[in-house]
Amino acid sequence: MFLQKILSYSCVLIIILCALTSCDKTPQKSEIDRAEHVMEIDEDPGKSIKILQNIDFDSIKSEKQRARYGYLYARSIHKLNECMDSDLYIKQTVEYYQKKGDSPELMKALFYYSNYYYEKDLSSEAIKLIMKAYQLAIKYNDDYWRGKTAELIADILANNYNNHEAIKYTIESAKYYSKAGREDNARYCYVDLAIAYNNIHDYNKSIELIDSIRTIAIAENDSDLIVYCYSTEYKAHIGNEDFDKGENELNKFFSMSKFMAPTSYDYIYKAMILTHKNEYDSAEVILNQLSPLRMTNSENKFRYVALRNFYKKKKDFEKALVATDSIFTINNKDVGKTFSQVIVATQRDYIDDNLTLANLRAKHQRAFIIASLIISTIIIIFIVLIFRYRIKVKRVESEKIIEQIMAVSNELSSENMRLTAAVKEHKQQISDMEDRLEEHNKNSVNTETLFQEKWEMLNFLCNEYFEKGDTPKTRATIVSRIENELKRFQSHESMVDLENAVNKYMNGVASRLREQCDFLNESAILFVILCMAGLSQRAVCLLLDLSYNYYYTKKQRIATRIEQSAVPDRELFLSYLK
Repeated sequence: MFLQKILSYSCVLIIILCALTSCDKTPQKSEIDRAEHVMEIDEDPGKSIKILQNIDFDSIKSEKQRARYGYLYARSIHKLNECMDSDLYIKQTVEYYQKKGDSPELMKALFYYSNYYYEKDLSSEAIKLIMKAYQLAIKYNDDYWRGKTAELIADILANNYNNHEAIKYTIESAKYYSKAGREDNARYCYVDLAIAYNNIHDYNKSIELIDSIRTIAIAENDSDLIVYCYSTEYKAHIGNEDFDKGENELNKFFSMSKFMAPTSYDYIYKAMILTHKNEYDSAEVILNQLSPLRMTNSENKFRYVALRNFYKKKKDFEKALVATDSIFTINNKDVGKTFSQVIVATQRDYIDDNLTLANLRAKHQRAFIIASLIISTIIIIFIVLIFRYRIKVKRVESEKIIEQIMAVSNELSSENMRLTAAVKEHKQQISDMEDRLEEHNKNSVNTETLFQEKWEMLNFLCNEYFEKGDTPKTRATIVSRIENELKRFQSHESMVDLENAVNKYMNGVASRLREQCDFLNESAILFVILCMAGLSQRAVCLLLDLSYNYYYTKKQRIATRIEQSAVPDRELFLSYLK
């Protein structure tokens, strides 16, 4: 009967747990799957966007599906060469994958999130995200995404006038696109590299590079790449003050405008060529037709540069001065915006860090409460069952005891005296045991202290090595002593002996560390054991072949991982890492 009740209660608990952890497929998930299929198989980002826009995002309850939605939305928008209006979806995607740890999915989400900030001209936010994505691409040895992330890094740097660094990342992008078999992407990177050379006024190198890429584009009849080459090379010729060649290349570019629409920059360059040819009326018409309200700050500033040069050539220095003032005004706005971005970014980092920490704590608390409730329920049920069973047993035992008491009631007086003497003796024994236990604890502390002092010689040699190792007269002797000591301690057998000694003299603390902290690798376990043994920082560095500067970083990382865990002896382990 008792076992049947236990089995029944256990089945009820299992059913409850299954109900809590089960999940059903939803219509939203099916639609997201369809959008992903259209994006991956049909390569139709426009259709994928339409499917996603028909889904009510707020009705998606699963964090995983919300993350998939945000990723597919950002990727489809990027494929269509459009800009996202908000970071609502992609931000949740990044936050979800960040909680899961490093992954290729996080790398891709970070790329699209960074691209959003880049398109919004928020370079300080964009560079932090794309650098993380770039490091993940290196970590996962993904050539295509390493090229893709390096390309966006170069764009952000070039947009912030850091052209020399942009050149380095553009070269790396082209290299890894080629390694991934994406030669088309690599060629566009080389044109971007030519643009970067234009920005640092190395026009001859730019022209040479563009000529080689255009030759390949013409051979393969790649009209998009050809027109991109024309749009870049004419600027290099104008930078070299070869206006005739520049005009020839610009005319070719305009003739292929169906492949690439001219921008305000192209018309401004056209006006500069006309100014050089003294065709002032035509140049002035172009510059006046360009409305400042429809141009970016960068385009507007370039327009005022062209106007300043136009008026200087016409000897109208008053208007040239007005144009110069306009250039300074735009530059001041750009500088103010840059400083504002830094402050806002710092503030946002602070708020985001606090919010992330609060969410993490809340999640841990929820998990702890749920686990505690489940475990408590199980424990209470078993306690109640066991208690009821013991009451029945006690009842039978009580009846027997009453009978025995009635039989020995005549002997209570003498038995009471004997019991009193026995209690007094028992108290004395307890007092003696407490004294011995206190003495044993003192001896344990002394033993641990003596054990840790065992390494004073090794600590002294290591300290002497760092402090006097460069002295010519003593170096040979010190190095010899240290090398002999290190060879003895660095062997696997010595490390095992050391760990056994730590266990023996320190109440098995090394074994407890290995059992409870299985999330630490062997290097981290040995690091903590050496700290337990009382070895100095330098001794630990030499035995584990660590740089002295990396010692504190490694110790902090290990301490953080232990602190974030829920192992029983966490505080004891952390005490050796302080």
